[in-house]
Order: sequence, then C-alpha cells, then structure tokens
Amino acid sequence: MGPTLILDKSALQALSQKEVWRLRTHFSLNIPPILISEILGDLAKEKDHDQVIFLARKLPAIEQYENEHYRTLCLGSLSGLRFDMRGVPVIAGGMPVTTKSGERGVFFDATPEQIALLRWGSGDFSDSERLEAETWRGMIPKIDVDSYADRLSRYYIVVPRAEDFRELAVSVDHLLRDGSLQEPLLNCLLDECGVPDLFRTLALFTWTLAGRPPLRKYAPYAFHCMRVLTTFIGGIRNDLITNRASNRLDLEYCYYLPFCVGFVSRDLLHKGLSEALLNEDQDFIDADELKADLRRLDEEWEQMSDEQRRERKARFGDYPPDRPDSIVARLWKKHMPPWRPGMGDRSIELTKEQEAGLLAKIDEMMEAVESAKSKKSG
Repeated sequence: MGPTLILDKSALQALSQKEVWRLRTHFSLNIPPILISEILGDLAKEKDHDQVIFLARKLPAIEQYENEHYRTLCLGSLSGLRFDMRGVPVIAGGMPVTTKSGERGVFFDATPEQIALLRWGSGDFSDSERLEAETWRGMIPKIDVDSYADRLSRYYIVVPRAEDFRELAVSVDHLLRDGSLQEPLLNCLLDECGVPDLFRTLALFTWTLAGRPPLRKYAPYAFHCMRVLTTFIGGIRNDLITNRASNRLDLEYCYYLPFCVGFVSRDLLHKGLSEALLNEDQDFIDADELKADLRRLDEEWEQMSDEQRRERKARFGDYPPDRPDSIVARLWKKHMPPWRPGMGDRSIELTKEQEAGLLAKIDEMMEAVESAKSKKSG
C-alpha cells in the first residue's frame, strides 16, 4: 500500500489500462463520489456508453477506497465529529470483528459503488442508473456559477483583489482568521450545503455554547470546506475562475484534498486551486507527467525476466526504482518511510509451513467476519 492519490476524471481518462495497473502497484486510490458521478453521467451521452465501460474497468484494478461524501463529513464536523485529515480516506460502514485468538480488526465489505463499477465494466446498467445519469447531466447547465460571486457580499464580506491563486490564498486565509467573520462565513458554508433551517439553528447554537471558538479549531474539516468555498468565490470575483458550470463540479474534488497526499489532474483550474489549497505535505501531480513515468516503469518491468521480477519484489516490494527524474520515486520518498533491508515482499520467500500458517490465520479472520455478519443480520 503506497501513498494515497485522488485522480480526477481527466487523469483517469489519460491513463491506459497497463498504466493503471502500474499505478495500482505503487499507490492507493481515494475515489471521491464526484468521480463516480462524472463517470456515470457519461451514460446520458449516447456516444459515451463505451467510455463509461472503459473508465469503470480501470477502477476495480486499483487498490481503491470510496470516500464518504464531503457534505456528510462537513455536517458531521459541525456536529462535533473529528476525522483524520492526514492523507487517508474516510470510509463508512466498517464492522468490528474479533477472531477466536483474540485479534481485533475492522472489516469493510464491498461497497455499492464497487459493485456498480464491476457491473458497469461489463456494460450492465440498470434503468435507475440511466435515469440518474440523465438527471445528473441535465442538472449541469442549471448551475449558476455567477451567483457564487455574491455569496460572500450578502454577508458583507469582501475578498481583496488578487492577481493569482497564491495571492488569493493569502487573502482568503486572512479572512478566515478574522474572528468577527466566523459566523457569516459559517452561514455561507451552510448555504452551500443546503441544510434545513433546524440544522442551521442547531449548528450555530452548539458553536455558541462552545464559546464561539475559531472554526479552524472547533470543526477542522468544516473549516477546510469553508476555505475551499471561499477560495472558489474569491477566484470568481477576481476573474481567476470563469463562469463555466463544470467549474463547480471540478471544485468538488477539492473538498476531499485532506484525504490524499497527491492530487492528479490535467485540469488548469485544479492546478490553480491546488496552489491555493494544498499544504506543504501534499502535491499537485500533472497527469501527463505521471502517465509518462508509469509507462516507463511498466516498460522496464516488461523487459525483466521472471526471475528478475521475483528478486526485485522480494527485495523492494512496491518501492519504485530510485531515480531523480521519476515523479513516482519522488512521491514515495516524500510520503513513505525510506526503504531498508527486509522491507520487500516477504510472501515470495515463505516456506510451506509459513504459507500454511498464513492461510490458517486468513481462514480465522474470515470466520470472524462471517460471525460478525450473522450477529448483525440476526
């Protein structure tokens, strides 16, 4: 399991199936709900039926995790829940299990999204999914990006002029630190989330009971969402972002940035927003640069003999070749522990007895899972 990346649709489209397989070797993938929606949305285009199949077949090949929807997490954050914002996905539906020997873990069953992607990859689409695709596609032209320019001004908040996204980030962070603007900024975020009046009242009341602390400390993930939204609005006000409806869809990827260490895209808007929103421990990765490196790594792998491949896996595991011109190697150096002897794929050199012991442990874990499922359904 390598560093966690988020790919947008443009990046997924750019990669061949073999490059996707190489990506799976070195990285984990966090799949935000917007990516699933964009893939399914193509089903509404008669000529893009094969495109949906093509993209869906790529995703099950990757070590993937479907992130919980950002709105659910944002409202949970305002309700007092805390989420890890350290470059790993937030996944719903875990089931605690305990083996007979007392070992504990959390089991995640196949998600509806994973099952759907498998069906889509074989060209199997339900009538409800076709309707959902048409509804989603029909919603896009109705997005009024121009209206976002007034979202802050209605609360008497003015974003200063900025010539680029880096300058905009400084202005936005200055606004978000202003104690007098915490409540109007929170109301602006709740507007975007489309919450009912009762939840808005409860959220503001709970925050007030806590002493109206800075939202950065009170609800860290909701604060991130507020920063994303304010940056988007500031970008529109400063003519850094156009009024294309699809820009609002592209924005949605940015709500998931705390749950990855690298964001891969071909999109210029994503590049600009990443300059403003990613922290020093994260990277924006040009999809074409990553594609070229994955292709080179795959070509090198194909040129190895079976024995050379076995030796490399046994010694290095998933660690990529250490090359200064490799974006994959640079990401591993930055985000993973350094390689040392003994960190390869030890399963290659297991004895028969060790293999039997490992299989027995797996059987014990699966028994614990089935037992937990029975108790849950019963």
